[in-house]
Amino acid sequence: MFSLEARYTARAVVFGALTALLVAYALAGAACAPTTRVVAAWKDPLVGDVVVQRPLVVFQHPSEALRRSVEDALVQRIPGAVPAYRLIGTEQIFDVLGIQQQVQQAGFDTVIVAGVDER
Repeated sequence: MFSLEARYTARAVVFGALTALLVAYALAGAACAPTTRVVAAWKDPLVGDVVVQRPLVVFQHPSEALRRSVEDALVQRIPGAVPAYRLIGTEQIFDVLGIQQQVQQAGFDTVIVAGVDER
């Protein structure tokens, strides 16, 4: 009924339409993705510039692998920073009062704490 050439042309049209539909779907999905933004920020006007000599980076999360990965990524972006997993075990990471003395004795002048709100 249909020539071989007509069948291939029809397939090409259908394939092109499906490809266009998939691309449109992917773009629409990416456009709807949530973005992170700072909604409000505050700084005490009486506080001047702060000099940080030896910061400790802490990511509070029960997963050791995720914690190490995030701390390593943050340390690469903060000059002189040390990942907390070198000093504090994951089982202790949520015991803020318990590790405070450890941090001070190790000579850190700043502690940068991050975490995930999983509510």
